Amino acid sequence: RWFTTKAATMIGIVFAASGVGGIVFNPMVAYLIKEYGASFDYRVEAILILVIALPSALFLLRSRPADMGLEPQQPKAGETTTEKEEAASAGNNAKAVFKNPSFYVYAFVAFGSGCLMYGYQMTASMITTLPIHETMPLLGGTVMSFASAGQTLGKIGLGYAADKNPVLAYGIVLVCGVCGYMGYCFVNDTAMAWYVTGFLVGITAACTNVLVPAQVKAMYGLKDYESIWSIVAVINKAGGLCQSMIFGAVIALFGYVVFYEVFSVFLGAIFLCSLGSWALSKKLRANWTTKEQDEAALKGQEKPKEMAS
Repeated sequence: RWFTTKAATMIGIVFAASGVGGIVFNPMVAYLIKEYGASFDYRVEAILILVIALPSALFLLRSRPADMGLEPQQPKAGETTTEKEEAASAGNNAKAVFKNPSFYVYAFVAFGSGCLMYGYQMTASMITTLPIHETMPLLGGTVMSFASAGQTLGKIGLGYAADKNPVLAYGIVLVCGVCGYMGYCFVNDTAMAWYVTGFLVGITAACTNVLVPAQVKAMYGLKDYESIWSIVAVINKAGGLCQSMIFGAVIALFGYVVFYEVFSVFLGAIFLCSLGSWALSKKLRANWTTKEQDEAALKGQEKPKEMAS
């Protein structure tokens, strides 16, 4: 609604604020729980949400640029408003997208991306099971701050990469994720190792909010984006709902090392399906049209019938 180009970069910048919150609050939460207990910590968090988050949501957020008297983007020099509007509204019809195999392959990517936060969220829990936790009881909170820093920078960096090529961005996620997860499993006896691997896992978790809408836009355009995105968003959120049941069972049955090994394979499958959906959508991407062009084509088909009658 706000940006027709560089949308992924802008989404990354907006969502990066949540990573900044993690950098600040994770050490604070760890300290409050250790010193005063979880109940006191939850009361402090509730007050902060009431004082900071609620007023911001009620009085600062706007859904559309028109709510503030703005347009999504200004035309570039030498480009007319009509050309800009046509470029912004080009894409595929939702019906054509739902019939294309690329949509169903990408459905797995959307579901899997929704699960990727779980590897990030289990970081502190895994640390509590290791000997290093005995000597550094606040290490989990510190590592989560490094992971939040990775998430913050990752959202901006992955957004920029996704505007160039979303499959490239998923490739970056794959490399960072596998290195981070394997570090969790096999290089976990020093604080510095945890800081580095936590940062890499944070970059991987950044893809959840940034890359899914970016690849949908890149494959299918903006003409019926809201109709297509409404389905993809439900699938993405379903991944977030199911992640604890699926991977929590793996941890309970086999432990954290096996979980992160399985998670690395799962991440590889997400990348391959992202690449496959991109390849399968090639024909759709080559045939983007605007609604005005569709209407003109329809009138052209109806005109001979009128002349015959």
